[in-house]
Amino acid sequence: MKKALKAIGLIAALLAIYYVTTMIVETIIGLAAVFPSLMQQMAGGSMPDVALLTEELIRALGVYMPLILFVSIAITVPIYYLIYRNRKQELLTFVSFRGLGAVGIPVLVIFGVSLNFLIEWLLSLASQLKFLAPLFERYENLANLITGGDFIPSLLTVGILGPIFEEILFRGLIFGELRKIMKVRIALVIQAVLFGVMHFNVIQSSYAIIIGLLLGFVYYRSNSIIAPMIVHITINASSVILTQFLTGADVDQWTVVIVAAGALLFLATGAFILLSRSFQRTMDDSLYHMNRAPGLEPPLPPAL
Repeated sequence: MKKALKAIGLIAALLAIYYVTTMIVETIIGLAAVFPSLMQQMAGGSMPDVALLTEELIRALGVYMPLILFVSIAITVPIYYLIYRNRKQELLTFVSFRGLGAVGIPVLVIFGVSLNFLIEWLLSLASQLKFLAPLFERYENLANLITGGDFIPSLLTVGILGPIFEEILFRGLIFGELRKIMKVRIALVIQAVLFGVMHFNVIQSSYAIIIGLLLGFVYYRSNSIIAPMIVHITINASSVILTQFLTGADVDQWTVVIVAAGALLFLATGAFILLSRSFQRTMDDSLYHMNRAPGLEPPLPPAL
């Protein structure tokens, strides 16, 4: 019981550190962005226009979102290192960097792109339901905020840096801590639920849980954190690129082709991940069994 409580407490701390850091960075950058306007309004002898300042704040957060994400991760990673610096063997077991075969990488890229297309299509169908309209309005505002910055900074942070960090956090550290106190397949589900819930938006959380489960499965099959990183980067980066270069009319024109191709490619690459020898390094329950036996250390990470 003590080991379980310790693991749960550490998971809560890992999540809190990142999200509190992000909130603080958002607040500082947001206030810095609207401060000149606030001073200008007050210098004119009038009361601050709260609605105008709020609109400017939201716009500024969208523009500076890549910077917010970069600074938040840059602050959080050293804190995580301090937490695990005396547990390096355990850390290397949680975050396994096995090599991937030449075939595995393109398969993972196609898997991520096709999954993203299918999710976007399902969201477009769900958005037509009237009772979900308020939820989708908030979701679209959030999506615009996240991808509201310049293209290159957004691609580098939202599309690449963010997924790398989230995979280390959720599929690496959190999944690893869960694997110590429960069997791998149960831990897969729990980490996916946490991944979804921590997006703090009903629409985004609903599909993030599914994505988290699939990313966890990819890690489970490959035993390499690089694999879910590739899928996650592909999903996020393709979203940033599509938002930048495609209009709704372009997508509508090719909906049938996109959906059909996406479904076929998703099923084909998913079957490959499930059946191919390239993805047969499946994790076992050794962390769970060793954690139950006093005095045993976690297993060494497998050699590359």
